[in-house]
Amino acid sequence: MGGTGGHVYPAIALAQSINVLRPDAEVFIFGAAGGAEERIAQHEGIAFRPVRAVRLPQKKLSPAMAGMPLALAGAVAGARAQLRAAGATHVIGFGGYVSFPTVIAARLAGLPVYLQEQNTAMGKSNRLMAHLAQCVFTSFEDTEGAPPGVSVYAGNPSRFEGVAAPDATQARVQLGLDPARATLFVFGGSQGAVAINEAAVAFAGQHAGRGDWQILHIAGPKNYEGLKKQYESALGGDARLKVKVEPYMHEMHLAYAAADLAVCRAGATTIAELMCQGVASVLVPYPFAAENHQEKNARYLCSHNAAELIRNSELDRFGDVVAPLLQDAARLKEMSGAARALYRPGAARLIVEKVCGTKD
Repeated sequence: MGGTGGHVYPAIALAQSINVLRPDAEVFIFGAAGGAEERIAQHEGIAFRPVRAVRLPQKKLSPAMAGMPLALAGAVAGARAQLRAAGATHVIGFGGYVSFPTVIAARLAGLPVYLQEQNTAMGKSNRLMAHLAQCVFTSFEDTEGAPPGVSVYAGNPSRFEGVAAPDATQARVQLGLDPARATLFVFGGSQGAVAINEAAVAFAGQHAGRGDWQILHIAGPKNYEGLKKQYESALGGDARLKVKVEPYMHEMHLAYAAADLAVCRAGATTIAELMCQGVASVLVPYPFAAENHQEKNARYLCSHNAAELIRNSELDRFGDVVAPLLQDAARLKEMSGAARALYRPGAARLIVEKVCGTKD
């Protein structure tokens, strides 16, 4: 269970491994009704059960804190009922505020609890729940704040591990792109990122004459129509630069395969997928991420020569960073290899074996 699309994708990868390694087991994704986790779980064909999410107040003396005990008690009671109805025997929390009531409910019911931390630094919810867990699986070897004694370095399960990806030429053809052009892949997560979108449009306008470049841009459903119009306005009628805008993309493995360079946020799932797929990147951390964890994630890749970093407040540097990289195939190849070398394969299998064991 998790709280966002970023939290649920590792859960999906783990669920798929459980289905392979323990086909006798039944797997459920728990999450907020109507949220990204429900939509994604349904698309992947994994059973979903709704639980109430309770956000933890940022300030101890805020008005929201006064109502927290009652809200949390109700959420825990609802989660316990869902666990009972599902016949749950093990619970794995993937962080985020939606995990908190379910993990508490699981411990009250006497169920073993495990946690999975995706970021380079432990998130607030996982830190609060760590004392309830039999094991905390970390995605990085030196995860900041990981509790000693119960932490196991597993890596971050990726839905694309073991998926046969086409080469760049084939992927571009399948996506309706020019197979011969250097390809910039821009995205901001499941909801898009307005600041990155605007910087990409300005970049396109500055390089409208580049007939050897193209941009694949996932806008986010809410930004799609507006972004298409912004690109049309920036490029004019005689631009040689090709731009393809999509509202959302389930076939992300094709987009990664098509890309010479990605520009994106630095959420944990994005980081894991960039590493798994070996994609060179320019990372723009979300500036309001809890405890600045996205910048910490980004700096990890940068320190290993797999990415470049642009802060959200520095997006006027977009072109100065991106253009030289798109013109340097050797540098992109080096960054791609560095990213792939950072990925730890077998994370899902390790977690399944630790939690469930395997059948002969």
